[in-house]
Amino acid sequence: MKTAGLFLLLTILCCAKAVIGFQRLSPEQHYARFQERAASRRLEENIGRVFYLTNFGADPKGANDSSDAIEKAIENAFKVQHNKHMLEGVNDLGGVVIDLQGGDYKISRTISFPPNGGGNVVIQGGSIRASENFKNKGCYLVQLWSPATTREGHENSPCKPNTKADIKKTALQVYYEDITFRDILFDSNHHGGGILAVNAVRIRIDNCYFKGFTTEGIKVEKGHEVFISSSFLGQTETIGGDKREKDFSGIAISLDGNDHAVTDVAIFSAAVGVLLRGQASLKQ
Repeated sequence: MKTAGLFLLLTILCCAKAVIGFQRLSPEQHYARFQERAASRRLEENIGRVFYLTNFGADPKGANDSSDAIEKAIENAFKVQHNKHMLEGVNDLGGVVIDLQGGDYKISRTISFPPNGGGNVVIQGGSIRASENFKNKGCYLVQLWSPATTREGHENSPCKPNTKADIKKTALQVYYEDITFRDILFDSNHHGGGILAVNAVRIRIDNCYFKGFTTEGIKVEKGHEVFISSSFLGQTETIGGDKREKDFSGIAISLDGNDHAVTDVAIFSAAVGVLLRGQASLKQ
């Protein structure tokens, strides 16, 4: 009996010490611990070939600027594989997916893909919108344009991507191949264009919606086999009879290069629907 009582007393003393030694965490300390745990989970979640923007700090509700987070996610996705290639100099990324998770992301500047390029990539599922303070007026929300690719007449363009990276120049000057954009809404918010692709090949833009462009919804310069399908484009949202039609200035789709295709696309407002400058491009 005495032994049992002694054991109970020791147990109580140990618990009392634990309670006395317990330190109540402040809200800031709780948040710091949460960030540490979230960071460890993010590292585990991105071991695979699907990269989620929210894991890099993007705001899916569109309240905060997500420009840096989106570029960081893309940069990481373009580093996953280096031992296979497509065209000369184009790194085959093995089908990596950049997933917007149905989020509505606000950006304050153009999102430029890595200057050394890559291929076999999918970007899918969400909305990208220019903020009211979008810095690159007259430029694009997203651009596939390596600084190593010559773009005549645009050597000093404010849209030209700035980079300090060492770029391996290729004979074909092609840095982007087999990149798919699907199920995405691009809202330029009347600050510029939607997507720019310079000398890119086998690019797919499928089931996308472009609005609010004042230059081009989609602009393709040079390159080969860019397929645009099952998409909607409009400078201003309307179903016809809009009194502002005489003031429309944008070009929905501008194609320069060879063997491009536009199929099952509805253009509901623009000064020019489809502008073809290259050879052997198909519009249906």
